[in-house]
Amino acid sequence: MAKVVRNRLARPRRDASQGTSVAAARGWLAIDPKHLVGERGFDYANIFTNPDLADPARPVATEPGRFARRLDIVVQAARLDRRRLLSWIVAWTGLSAALLLGDDDPLAEINLQIANLATAELDRMA
Repeated sequence: MAKVVRNRLARPRRDASQGTSVAAARGWLAIDPKHLVGERGFDYANIFTNPDLADPARPVATEPGRFARRLDIVVQAARLDRRRLLSWIVAWTGLSAALLLGDDDPLAEINLQIANLATAELDRMA
């Protein structure tokens, strides 16, 4: 049980980006860590909306086929459970969309599109 817990828990970054990571001799290091503990798959969920939320005029995340390719890459590279990651993507994009909708922000549509892609993939796996 302890091994399972160790493999599933990590220090979530929530803001993992180029500005909060640096290359070092021993690999990539997180700078400005938040010292939180949670499921490590959570950190990957928000990258599925990037970079569209920053520049909606040039969609990337919502291009046909992009979501599936990203999902395959992240699942393999991070050794995450596909269904679990998809569930985190739905949760993250749902929360983000709710916050944006509360402000009448049209960027909520990007989150909803990604949530729909994740939900469709979960349905396909059922």
